[in-house]
Amino acid sequence: RNRRRHPRLTCSLKAKARWLERRTEYPGKGEAWVDIMVLDISQGGAKILLNLPVECEEVLELDLPAKGRPSVKRTGRAVHVVMESGPRWHVGLMFV
Repeated sequence: RNRRRHPRLTCSLKAKARWLERRTEYPGKGEAWVDIMVLDISQGGAKILLNLPVECEEVLELDLPAKGRPSVKRTGRAVHVVMESGPRWHVGLMFV
C-alpha cells in the first residue's frame, strides 16, 4: 500500500546538492555543490542518488533545474539511506 501523503513522480533529473548540516566530516561534504541524480520527487520529499556518504538527519539543500525558469531550491532532511556498490548512496529526503 502507498503510505505516502504526497504522490511521487518518477524522474531522472540531474541536479546539485550541498550540506547545510552534517553529522560527520568527510571530504566533499561541505558548502560546495555536488552533482546528484533525483530519482523521484513529490511535494513532501525526494529520493536522490549521489556518490558521497549521507547519514540520517543530515540536511541538504537541493538546486533543481526548472525548464525555462530559474532553478528551484529545496531543503531536505535525510530520513532513509541505503548504500549500494560503487559506492553510491540512495537517500530519501523529507523537505523541511
